[in-house]
Amino acid sequence: MLKSNGVYDLFDGVYGARYDLGEKNRMKKADIIRNLLDEKGIRKEEAILIGDTMFDVAGAKVCDLDVAIVRYGFGQESDFDGQDIAFFADAPADIVRGLEGL
Repeated sequence: MLKSNGVYDLFDGVYGARYDLGEKNRMKKADIIRNLLDEKGIRKEEAILIGDTMFDVAGAKVCDLDVAIVRYGFGQESDFDGQDIAFFADAPADIVRGLEGL
């Protein structure tokens, strides 16, 4: 998706579940987050997860990270009821504004 939208080169890394490894060998969201933070030397206090599903929220919470949600992803608005969400974004520009407001 990042390559097809011409923004892949704007990222230092792209992390996620490897579906080609099969269910048994696929890493859990929290493990992916921990590996990213460790590999990049990022303290959790300096990080925020920007996601679009309840699985992103759950992974962030396990890792004690703040989480922001993009409403233009796969999740449903009701998935986030009662969750501690830093901000919601309806468009990519809203992410920038949300981060500036933290």
